[in-house]
Formats: sequence, C-alpha cells, structure tokens
Amino acid sequence: MRSATRGQRDEKTRVVDASVRFMRQKRQRDALENDNFHEDPHANIVLQKNVPKFEEEDMPAVKRRKPSTPGAKTELGRRKKLESKLRFRRKFTALHEEYNQSKINDPEASIKGYQAYEEAAAPPSTVPPRKFCGVCGCFGGYTCIRCGTRFCSIECREVHNDTRCLKWTC
Repeated sequence: MRSATRGQRDEKTRVVDASVRFMRQKRQRDALENDNFHEDPHANIVLQKNVPKFEEEDMPAVKRRKPSTPGAKTELGRRKKLESKLRFRRKFTALHEEYNQSKINDPEASIKGYQAYEEAAAPPSTVPPRKFCGVCGCFGGYTCIRCGTRFCSIECREVHNDTRCLKWTC
C-alpha cells in the first residue's frame, strides 16, 4: 500500500523561527548553569587517621616533620585557607542574587563600586561575530537548517543531528 511521504519529509526538515531558537538557547544556557551547582558532598566527612587512603594502601606510614623555618607554618595556614575558599566558593549568579536580596531587605546597604558594575556597558563591536561549531568548537562554516546551530564538517553535522538538534525545544 502506498502512503504519502510529504508530511514525513516536512517534519524531518522542519525549520523553527527565531523565538523558538531563542528559547532553545535560553534552556541550554540554564541547563549549563545548573549543571553541578550543589554543595560539596564530601565537605563534612571526617577521616580517621588509622584508615588508609586509596593512594596509600601499600605504603608504610610516614611521620611528618615539623617545619624547620618560621615562615613554613604560616604558609601551611595560607594553603589551608585557600583550599577552604576554593571548596566553598559560590557562582557569580548566586552572589548577585544574594546581593539583590540584601538590597531589597535593607535599601541603604550597598557595596562600594557595585553600582558601577551594574551600569557598565561596552560599545557594540565593529567586527562581525565569530561563528563556532556547536560540536567541536572549530570555526563553523555551515548552519543547521532546522535549529540554526553552526557546525564545521559532515561528521559534526551527523553528531549534531543524532544528539543535539532540537533537543531543547520540547
């Protein structure tokens, strides 16, 4: 029995408009922002000294020497302080939202120089925007017909069609 293939072909090469493309990009950015945005799950774990670590399974226990120089102890303190800062750092968006909430609660509280950050703007660029491949990051010379994402080669187009194309539109 024969069937019409025109509808199937149109659905396969469906072109989305600019508003759908914008929403797709927004969803993709939000997914990237929310990716791995959580507290360190191992932050509160207390290790026992007699339990060997994975790297030290067959190695004999080595006693640490006390620092011989007077500045070595402060260097160790600086290193631990830096490690704790890196472990508990927050993203800029979280800090920005926290500041906005404190500004709503107490309008007189302001951080010096923050208003300059909010009002900062750059002039428009005089050169055209650079277009990169959505798969590998090389210069993208071609554009997807359906979603408008750029790609550089047939291999990247196939990867895009299999895994990325119109993924964020539903």
